Amino acid sequence: MDLIIAIDLGTSFIKLLAYDRNLHIRHRVICAVDVISPAPGYQELDPDKIAEDTQASLQKLYTKCTGDTILAICFSSAMHSIFPVDNHNRPLYNALIWSDHRASEIAGNVKRSKQSKQLYIDTGTPLHPMSPLFKIMWFYQHEPEMFNNTVRFISLKEYIIKNWFGDYLIDYSTASATGLFNIHNLTWNKNALQLAEITPGMLSKPVPVNTNVHGARVDSISPRIIPTDVPVYIGSTDGCLAVTGAGFKNQHHLSVTIGTSSAVRVAVDKPVPDEHGRTFNYYFNSNLYVTGAPSNNGGNIFEWIYNLLKFKNINTNDSSFTEIIDNILTRVKKGPDGLLFLPYIFGERAPLWDPEATGMFYGISPRHTAEHFMKAAIEGVMMNLRLNSELLPVKDLTPVMLSGGAFRIRVLPQMISNIFNKVVSLSDEVELSAKGAAMLACESLGVAVPDPNDSVITCTPDPEKADNYEQLFIAFKKLYGKYEAY
Repeated sequence: MDLIIAIDLGTSFIKLLAYDRNLHIRHRVICAVDVISPAPGYQELDPDKIAEDTQASLQKLYTKCTGDTILAICFSSAMHSIFPVDNHNRPLYNALIWSDHRASEIAGNVKRSKQSKQLYIDTGTPLHPMSPLFKIMWFYQHEPEMFNNTVRFISLKEYIIKNWFGDYLIDYSTASATGLFNIHNLTWNKNALQLAEITPGMLSKPVPVNTNVHGARVDSISPRIIPTDVPVYIGSTDGCLAVTGAGFKNQHHLSVTIGTSSAVRVAVDKPVPDEHGRTFNYYFNSNLYVTGAPSNNGGNIFEWIYNLLKFKNINTNDSSFTEIIDNILTRVKKGPDGLLFLPYIFGERAPLWDPEATGMFYGISPRHTAEHFMKAAIEGVMMNLRLNSELLPVKDLTPVMLSGGAFRIRVLPQMISNIFNKVVSLSDEVELSAKGAAMLACESLGVAVPDPNDSVITCTPDPEKADNYEQLFIAFKKLYGKYEAY
């Protein structure tokens, strides 16, 4: 059987999936990622551990694919990781990931400066501590000796590509999420480089997303892990690939993702900056940009409330995390009974763009049970996604395609449909970023790409519940408005 392998480098899991020509998953290997948090607001990954686990996972997947023909490999990766390396490509520090907030003060100072608006327009990246630009500035200010010994600043995917194939390369999409890249002329942005006190030579060479990185360098280790005749495409970011994996290249199609964090995205043919800098505009290719609004809060909220209320200690006949949540959401049929939740527990990107934001419950009364709090928390995440969808430059966004591990909770797609009051679709497998990577590999090979929506589950809004949620969303927006003003 002919197979295409997608390597999806996330901040919770490394996922390797083997797809057949019909984009059906035939084999998979998933490896959990351990986030290191040495201080409040610090979120790091060990680059060597990520590289070792990725290589080991690929070798495990090869074993499962014995007898099959590997046509190609393509990468998907989470955005915003960055760390320094020396002239031997040895990490001088752990990788700072998107959720690391140590550069909050630096980002705030730049955001208040006169150059902030133009910087946002040029790079397409909101001014927030998630941005590698501000993380590099943090290294300059707080680790001067290390900074002086740094030869390059790279992401986790770049580290793996350098180790495997011998070159420092970064795809245009990943580059456009750094805050250092001009999305209009596809070069490193001069003003951003000056802020970061670095030169273009301290960053990788930007290349198109369909670049085959599998060279024939003598010093490359790739022949030991990947057959020499297998092309390896550099790929793109998980966000862009979630959109393309849904088959959404039309400007009225909305992609909604809930993984550890969450986001809403739409494909556009040119960047559309938000007046207040609240949305991102990331380059995919000359015909496609992805604009959207990301939230720090998604499945991490589900896990937080689950642990906080100690649902795992309830007699649930050894039910899984997703089954317990599914049962709770099903039992609380009439919603959280007036209870509202602003889900900014882990700080927030869109719509607030405030790393110091905090969450809140509103409307608490003695009649509320732990299950009400659980449902309110999950609805708060989805209400916030709907609020973020209103920031997007395209209106009348339909259909809606869902992706992300949270949608393994069976009732969630119908809840999203009711809250958004739109028809929503969910692929029979929720890993749209990996599927997008497989589709990109097919296109790069010249292999026919089947319709990615040939196997989807569709949910239609329940009129009564949609009306109830409409009233709840109005209350949510009012509460958000007061919170924002406060």
